[in-house]
Amino acid sequence: MMKGSEILIKELRRHGVDIVFGYPGASILSLYDELSRSDIRHILPADERGAAFMANGYARATNKVGVCIATSGPGATNLVTGIADAFSDSVPLVVITGNVSVDMLGHDGFQEVDTTGITMPITKYNYIVKDVKDLSFAVSEAFFVATSGRKGPVLIDIPANVFDEACDYVPTEITEKPSDLVDMAEVVDAAKIINESARPLIYAGGGVIASGTKNLVTKLSRILKAPIGVSMRGVGVTDFDNEYFIGVSTAKNTLAKAALKDADLLISVGARFSSKATEKTFYNKKLKLLHLDIDAAEIDKNHQSDARIVGDLSNTLPLLLSRVNEKDHAWFNAQPDKNERLSTVQCMINCLCRHFGRDAYVTTDVGQHQLYVTNYYDFSLGGRLITSAGLGAMGFGIGAAAGTAFATGKRVLYVTGDGSFNMSFNELITIRRYSLPVVTVIFDNSSLGMIYEIQKKKYGGNVVDSVLPGGVDYVRLANSFGIPAYRAETVRELDGVLSSIDLNSPAVIDLKLKKQENIL
Repeated sequence: MMKGSEILIKELRRHGVDIVFGYPGASILSLYDELSRSDIRHILPADERGAAFMANGYARATNKVGVCIATSGPGATNLVTGIADAFSDSVPLVVITGNVSVDMLGHDGFQEVDTTGITMPITKYNYIVKDVKDLSFAVSEAFFVATSGRKGPVLIDIPANVFDEACDYVPTEITEKPSDLVDMAEVVDAAKIINESARPLIYAGGGVIASGTKNLVTKLSRILKAPIGVSMRGVGVTDFDNEYFIGVSTAKNTLAKAALKDADLLISVGARFSSKATEKTFYNKKLKLLHLDIDAAEIDKNHQSDARIVGDLSNTLPLLLSRVNEKDHAWFNAQPDKNERLSTVQCMINCLCRHFGRDAYVTTDVGQHQLYVTNYYDFSLGGRLITSAGLGAMGFGIGAAAGTAFATGKRVLYVTGDGSFNMSFNELITIRRYSLPVVTVIFDNSSLGMIYEIQKKKYGGNVVDSVLPGGVDYVRLANSFGIPAYRAETVRELDGVLSSIDLNSPAVIDLKLKKQENIL
C-alpha cells in the first residue's frame, strides 16, 4: 500500500522529472513532506506566478515537460497567467494543484476555488482526482497529453485527503502512440501548388523549432529560392545571414511587408497566424496559402488555406521536399539596405549580442523591448529567444530566465522594460537565492512604451497613464536583493559595463533611454 503523495512522487520520477517549481500551502503539505524525501529538486519562487513562468522557461529551453505546484485557492489562481501563456505558445507543462478535501468540495470553504473550471479553456486537459486509485493513470495521461500533437499544459487538481489515502500502486502505462500517418493526397496537392507558383514565400513559426526541423525549412527555402520570414516564436529557425532571410513578421519590418505584398504563394510552416504577426492589410488579395501544421484546428482558423498538410513537420516536410521542383532564380531581394543608419536601440541590442553571443539564451517580457530583441538580436549560432509571444504576458521574462538557467546551467540574458520589471522584480530574490547566472537589462524609458506609442498614433496624442511616475532607483533596488547593479545611458557606457562585469553571475543594468524610440 502506498499513500497518494508517494504515488505522485513515484509517477513524477517515472516520467523523468528531476526538478519542480512550487510554493507550499496547507492543502499540499503532505506532498511536500514526501517531496522532501525524494531526489526531485524543488525550487521556491517568490510566488506561484513565478513558479509557472519558471516551469515554462524550463520546458522551452529543454523541450521537456515543465512541472509546477501550487496550493488551493489563490495559489492555483496565481498560476493562471502562466498556464494560459503555455497554452497559447504550445509549451508542455504538467500543473499540480491542491484543493480542499473531497467532502468539502462545493462548500465554498477556505481557499477553495473551482480550479478545473477556471483552467478548462486554457489547458489541453484537466483532472480532479477524487480517488487515490485514479492518481497513477491521471499523471501518466497528463504527461502523454502534454507532449502529444500540439504540446500544451495539463492540470491535475488533487483534494488534500487524496494525498493521505493509500492504495496498491500499479504504474499505469499509456500504450497509445501519436499517429505519424500523413495524408499523401495532401502532400501531392501541396507540391502541386508550390510547383505552380512563381513567387513563393515561407513563413516559419514555433512549430519548426518544436519539431526540430529548422534544417528542413532552410532546405525548402534554398530549393525554392524563396524568402523566409518567421513569427516571434520562430526566431532562430534560420540564420540572420541567410541570403533568403527577411526577418520577423512585425509591423516595423518593411522587407517582410514588401515580400508579402508581391508573393503569389505563402507557405506557412508551424505557425498559427496570430493577428499580431499577420495583419490582413499587408496581404496580396491573389495570394494563395499552403498551411503545414500539426494541429488540424489551426488550419483555416484565421486564414482560409488553398492547400494543407496536417501532421508533425518531421514527418511531412521530408515527403514534401521530395516532390517539389527547384526554382530557377530568386524572385525577391532579401538583403536589407546596408546603408540604413542604425538607431540607438539597434546599436544597444547589437552591443548585447556582441557580449552574450549569437548562441545565447535570451528571455524578454512584453513591450517595445520585446520587439527590439525580436527584430535586432542575432540568434544565428543556435541561440534561443524565450518570450511570451501569443499571450503577451508582462512579467513573464524573469521567471522564464530563472527556469532557463535551472534547465541549462548557462547564463541567460533577461531583457525587460521598466513597466514589465515593476510587475515581477520580486523574483530577484530567487535569482539571488540560487545564484543564477541571469543578467537583467532594463530598457528604462519611464513609460509603458508600446502603449504610449499606440496612444500617440491612434488616439490623437491622448496619453493616459502610460507615462510612469519616476523615482524608482533600480540600482538600489537590485542592491537591496544583494545583486550588483549598474546604470548606463549610452551605447558606449553599456559596452563599458558589460566589459567590466562577470556575465556569469547575477547582475542588473538600468539602461536609461533619453527618448522614446518607436517600434510599431
